[in-house]
Amino acid sequence: MNIQHRKIKQQLVIGSLALVFGSISLSACGDGNGSPAQAYCDKVKALGSIKMRLSNVDPTNFPASIAVFGELTTSLKDVADMAPEEIKGDWQGMATAIAGMTELMKPLAEVDLADPSKITPEVLAKVKEMGPKMEGLGANIDEVGERIDVSTKSTCGFVLGV
Repeated sequence: MNIQHRKIKQQLVIGSLALVFGSISLSACGDGNGSPAQAYCDKVKALGSIKMRLSNVDPTNFPASIAVFGELTTSLKDVADMAPEEIKGDWQGMATAIAGMTELMKPLAEVDLADPSKITPEVLAKVKEMGPKMEGLGANIDEVGERIDVSTKSTCGFVLGV
């Protein structure tokens, strides 16, 4: 693997998956009584299966990453809709950040980064441009993740860290 190829993989991993895994703790929930809080906790708990699929996706496989990030965005929006008012904005912000990351990956969906011959100067330029934009989307994601953890622990009972 040449140096250019390694740098691209490193930027992609740091720029996308690290932001997600470094900030979201997925929560297992609740009181089991069918209450609105339980429904919210069940939705949060369901994020764990998406997290598992995302952790198994090669970050250089843009079509697969885009598909899972899209599913994660939808699920985060669903959680935000059910979230307690005091944390709803943080869930919405997380969904917006992940949706933005997904959009940044779309122009590279057809590039096979496993094939070094496909890494053209244009592809390198897109990847270099994507890194700072992803960092910008994730600028406050750690604090948001911490607030979500605290709220979910209070509402659902405990936090299962990623």
